[in-house]
Amino acid sequence: MDRPSGALGGSPTEEANPFVLLDDEALEHAQAQRALPVAEKSTLSCEMQSCRALAPGQLNPRRFTRKQPSGGLAQVAAARPQQARRAELDNMARLIAKKREIFLVQMALDIRSAEMRRLGDRARQARQTFPLACWRFMHCPHILLALPTDQYEAALSQAEGTLAEDGLAFDLFLKESDEKVQQAMRKADAEMRLKQEKATELKKLNNALAAAQSELRKAQEQTDECKKYATFLDSITPPEWFAAQNTRHEAEWQGKLDAWNTKCQAITDAVSAAKAAKQAAEERYANARTQQQAEAAERDGKTASDELKQALQVPQPLPPIKPTEEDAWERRMAEPMHFQDPRQLRHIFSHLEENNLFLIQTAQEAEEAAEAATAKLNHSIAQMDAEAAALVQQAEALEAALAKRRQHCKALKEAAAQTGGRLVQAASTSAVPLEQLAAKIRRVWARCGGEADTHTSYTQMSLPAMLTAIEARLEDTIAAAALQPPEAVHATERAREQERRRVAREEKARKERAEAEVRIKKALERASAPPFKKQGKPAMPRSTLPKRAHVPAHAVQAAIDEELEFYLQRVYLL
Repeated sequence: MDRPSGALGGSPTEEANPFVLLDDEALEHAQAQRALPVAEKSTLSCEMQSCRALAPGQLNPRRFTRKQPSGGLAQVAAARPQQARRAELDNMARLIAKKREIFLVQMALDIRSAEMRRLGDRARQARQTFPLACWRFMHCPHILLALPTDQYEAALSQAEGTLAEDGLAFDLFLKESDEKVQQAMRKADAEMRLKQEKATELKKLNNALAAAQSELRKAQEQTDECKKYATFLDSITPPEWFAAQNTRHEAEWQGKLDAWNTKCQAITDAVSAAKAAKQAAEERYANARTQQQAEAAERDGKTASDELKQALQVPQPLPPIKPTEEDAWERRMAEPMHFQDPRQLRHIFSHLEENNLFLIQTAQEAEEAAEAATAKLNHSIAQMDAEAAALVQQAEALEAALAKRRQHCKALKEAAAQTGGRLVQAASTSAVPLEQLAAKIRRVWARCGGEADTHTSYTQMSLPAMLTAIEARLEDTIAAAALQPPEAVHATERAREQERRRVAREEKARKERAEAEVRIKKALERASAPPFKKQGKPAMPRSTLPKRAHVPAHAVQAAIDEELEFYLQRVYLL
């Protein structure tokens, strides 16, 4: 009943798979064929007639031979009217929109073609046992019409069997698909339940972690508060207790260190003793004269070797580790505190309260003293400002008087210049220079303690102010001396006089020694110098005859007035 596949012509590879989409060019060709006018299209009856007109065993090449278009999209575009093409080219926006639509359609076709190709591959694998002729008859019924009756019935029965097998295979495929879907749903449900369980467990763990962190924070806060209290108690603990604790800790540390050194030394001594015993046994064995001595030395050597092995196998003790600051703090927290009775704290607080009261009282007294000193300073500043104002006024008056006297002196000098100025020169040479007088006043003022009292340098004070301060100090000193006992005053005067005489004697002796050294030096220079020899006649100095100066009476009176003015000027300066 089965007809060979060669009778139909062609191999299975020559026929296209009905589950696979045509390629792009074939699809475009089909679209072009649908776009043809009705007069140019061929009907199914025409194709069947062309098939009947052929001899049995031959196929219509027009039916089974596909015309492959050569242009692709270009052929479709060429099939369109030229006027429409010109209209598309005229409107660029429309052209871009068409291109976009073509691209989207092409992309959708590619996706569907890939899916259909995948389904076709699966169908091809499922139908590897199907006869090609039945497949052709099933998909090309017009071929059956061209066959004889017996072949037609055989092909039809074979096609029905193939359809039944396809139905069974399709039912099996649907059953397997349903099982896979159910299995996938059960797996998804199990995974969802597992995911929910994991999420619930994660939430519980997060809650437990949050609770643990909260407890940890509370414990940390309590620890910090306890540390604050411990620090406060340590601050009020007597230092002697800490010194005793440190001494005890140092003693413990030293004891551990000594014990470690003792153990190490014991191991070293044991090793040294074993080595010495072994060496002695070896010497006795080497020096043995009899068999008994050799055997005894050998036994001793073995015993010493065993002892040496045991001594070497003894592990070295680990050195003690000095505690760090954290270890010291933990040990400090583990040890009992200094305060064991609440009355100790009360006693310390009462003592601290007394100290605070004393410090408060001292601070108040210091503030009162500072306020009094400030008031006194303000009073002194006001008094000094008044004195300074008075001194400024006095200085202005003295400057005015000095200017007036200078004008008078200038007039006297002019008058003296007319008379020769001899008396003026004599008076000026006999007077004390102002610079020397000012330096003397400053020295006296400094010796009286003027800088220490006024906190002002002498360069910032005028000479009248210094004289005024010196007079005030003398008056204060005289008043203080009047209040002292006369014996103490006389004793102080005698002591000062003796001190002055001692200083004068030392100064005089120093000057005499200096003069003696100068004389000795000159004598040595004269002794070492070569003898002086006069050479030639000495030059005679020219003699001057004495002249008597004629001084008029008004010049003498002017000189007397000048001396009087100079003396008055000195008095005003003082």
